[in-house]
Amino acid sequence: MATINSVLGPLDTSDLGFTLSHEHIMVASPGILQDYPELIGIDIMERVV
Repeated sequence: MATINSVLGPLDTSDLGFTLSHEHIMVASPGILQDYPELIGIDIMERVV
């Protein structure tokens, strides 16, 4: 079977089920801090993770 690497180690692809292949927990790019200051900060990152 095919496997993928995860933060917890190799996983068999048959164990994944339906998967969205491009997800972001946190995104920061130029202009975000100025336009949306409520989205950036260590307290926000701690809540997300």
